[in-house]
Amino acid sequence: MNNTLIVIPAYNEEATIEKVVLACKNYGKVLVVNDGSKDHTSFVAEKAGAIVINSSANQGYDCALNLGYQYALNNHFDIMITFDADGQLPVDRLPFFINDASNGYDLVVGVRSSFPRFCEKFLGIFSKSFLNLQDPYCGMKAYRLDFCSIKKIFSAYDSIGTDLALTIALNGGFISNIPISIKIRSDQSRFGNRVTSEFRLFPSMFFGISRIVLYKLKTLFR
Repeated sequence: MNNTLIVIPAYNEEATIEKVVLACKNYGKVLVVNDGSKDHTSFVAEKAGAIVINSSANQGYDCALNLGYQYALNNHFDIMITFDADGQLPVDRLPFFINDASNGYDLVVGVRSSFPRFCEKFLGIFSKSFLNLQDPYCGMKAYRLDFCSIKKIFSAYDSIGTDLALTIALNGGFISNIPISIKIRSDQSRFGNRVTSEFRLFPSMFFGISRIVLYKLKTLFR
């Protein structure tokens, strides 16, 4: 099983998207979800050989991921990998993700050596302790889509990111955690500054921890 779609959400990433697409093409079909970019992200990505979905307005990272997820399901891919457009994630680790997803793991998660934000650290502690999910916020994940579609797992928050990873874990999916290294970004993050990003992550952290706690309580009182 190696019918793989690599989904790359992108917003104003014309400086890096060509290099990322060209590298990822070696490991599967590449879908760039252009999230209302104001630059030439869409043109550069398509020229590099990616399938491109264009949003007319910037709707955010999670919405872009969800469009990619729906495309993967509708076009009957076996594996979907989420990957970032900024060039920070290690392309050379993709074969390990594909191998594990092809050989029985329902979710393969990249594990960063450090977490830059408090919300990431806090949810990571809970998910690692109770679900063997070490880095739920990592942007590099592989999903075995027959598990997702059979169990009809769709995000309650219109996203296939952290929420879907937790859903797979809570439904008994087999999880592989793969250490990855992250390159330092030379320009400003599209996710916002430290305060803004913490504010944006807080709801998913809160609901994620709540789901894990509720799950553990249910298992204790069965």
